[in-house]
Amino acid sequence: MKHHLSVELEFDFLLFGLSCHEKEYRLAWFINKALGLLLSCEDDLKVSQKSGESSHAFYRYVDEENELQFVLLQNRTSEGWLLPEFKEIDYFIKV
Repeated sequence: MKHHLSVELEFDFLLFGLSCHEKEYRLAWFINKALGLLLSCEDDLKVSQKSGESSHAFYRYVDEENELQFVLLQNRTSEGWLLPEFKEIDYFIKV
């Protein structure tokens, strides 16, 4: 007798992809200025994949009053991509 487990994943965030040739610190500055946020640089996100390890810039702002968190994450670096299936995207913004 076969049993099947069915799981539906629910994500409670929005994810936007950006194509932009600016450096991550300049992009964070523009986003802060335009949206009134305070994205600040965190430790790089280190990722190990078959092709090797890569480091990706990581900026975060927590809006405690509205219970929101904003993350700017670099997809493309000289070491490779965070998500290679999205090579046309340079950065992700997660809200």
